[in-house]
Amino acid sequence: MLDPEKVATIRRLYFAERWKIGTIASELGVHRDTVRAAIETDPLHRPRRLRPSRLDLYLPFRRETLERYPRLRATRLLVMIRQRGYLGSIQRLRCVVPGFDRRPVSPFFAWSPCPGNKRRWTGRTLAR
Repeated sequence: MLDPEKVATIRRLYFAERWKIGTIASELGVHRDTVRAAIETDPLHRPRRLRPSRLDLYLPFRRETLERYPRLRATRLLVMIRQRGYLGSIQRLRCVVPGFDRRPVSPFFAWSPCPGNKRRWTGRTLAR
């Protein structure tokens, strides 16, 4: 792990003085991947740019319709929104609207053994 002073030096050489990654690595005696890791911004806390969705215009209608009819299916809501001009797909509608996937979720995995080499004893020899 690099100390903050060395990270600051790497970032200064890369961004301010425009040195190449290999030059910085050889000058400071570190690996190129270490230099790349010091250069990149924090990947976990990068601000996400939210793009507008086609569905954004219909979210108030969706909200009040689901308040009135909470058991309404996604397919029926899609028909109602398409009558108002929505051109998107039902997959996007299901992603945005929580609770539309009403399939029962099992906490366990459905496991079945694969049929292997079936050999059975017939008396004298092994038959396949």
